[in-house]
Amino acid sequence: MIIQLLIGIAMTALTIIIGSLIIVYCSERLQKHRNWLSDQHLLVRHVTALTLMTTWLVVGLLVVMILWALALYGLGIFADFEASLYFSMISFTTLGFGDVILPDNWRLLSGFIATDGFILFGLNTAFLFEVLRRLREEPR
Repeated sequence: MIIQLLIGIAMTALTIIIGSLIIVYCSERLQKHRNWLSDQHLLVRHVTALTLMTTWLVVGLLVVMILWALALYGLGIFADFEASLYFSMISFTTLGFGDVILPDNWRLLSGFIATDGFILFGLNTAFLFEVLRRLREEPR
């Protein structure tokens, strides 16, 4: 049980760092292109910024889910990477179909994966709302 908790805490910390770095990167990109964006029509500005930011955030979430899958696969929990990635994605998004489950001696990790997904989806959503708020502050 202690090993599961340590792995879960370490992986959650690592993935939140990665998610935070993606958000910082997106924020810097938005700031760098602020002048170009402010010259655009309101609709173009919003759609462009939100599409690009969301795409980067989704890439970041995919990277995090792949890291969880690599951990599960590396621990020998699943025999193939596809099953590891599937379980990681289903747990991370908190869908949890139940068709693929962890062995009893590793089941605590599923809670960490779901918690991690919940936190990162929340951070990303907050960031997108902040992007929209900033875009609305720009002159029309």
